[in-house]
Amino acid sequence: MKAKKKSSIFVSKFLKDAANARLDDAAAMMKFPTLMECLMPVYEGATLIRQAGKLSINPEGAHWRVKLDCPTEILTLSLAVPSLVDCLDALEGHLNSGNAIWSPGWKKNKTKLPTIDDVIQ
Repeated sequence: MKAKKKSSIFVSKFLKDAANARLDDAAAMMKFPTLMECLMPVYEGATLIRQAGKLSINPEGAHWRVKLDCPTEILTLSLAVPSLVDCLDALEGHLNSGNAIWSPGWKKNKTKLPTIDDVIQ
């Protein structure tokens, strides 16, 4: 049986507390529960079991393109919205509507890159 290879990432002592910090946005969880479920990482103890999603908002022609990537599930969703002010409300509504069309995403690398989570464990 092979021993698990130790990560080569060095974490300075002053970063240890920052590395263990977790995002806690209660207001967003109340207003956008489905979107936040897509965006938040999931941990079992100190082990990352689901990566955080990624939200991108870009101007595209006469509207805003909102893109939501879920790297663990390798899925992506894109939505055009007319107003930047309402884009998160529109995305939450679209996710809850049952009409969201997810596209296959892609993996950047075939092998997992080392992360700070590897060092902490």
